[in-house]
Amino acid sequence: MKKCLLTILLTLLYMSAAFSQTVTVVDGETQEPLAGVNIFTEDRSVAQVTDRTGQASLDKFNNEETIIFSYVGYQQTRFSYAELANGDLKVELQRKPMSMGEMVVSANR
Repeated sequence: MKKCLLTILLTLLYMSAAFSQTVTVVDGETQEPLAGVNIFTEDRSVAQVTDRTGQASLDKFNNEETIIFSYVGYQQTRFSYAELANGDLKVELQRKPMSMGEMVVSANR
């Protein structure tokens, strides 16, 4: 009886891991993983943050939703859930060009 319960438990655990979808977010130039990337839906009802390896679970998102990836210094990127589910689940964020319109320098003696 214990063997049967253990087998069922392990099977369920394996099945839940098999259906789990994980996305990896990397820098578009260096391919280094980005930790702390905000991942959320347009209405912000579901949100997730990447871990230190640049990975996050997409289990909470629905098939019809648009998923937005946002990170300081990078261009915001949008994907439909279907696009991510059919791809290799690797998102490359491109750096946002930084420019200053005006700079003021002051000094005191």
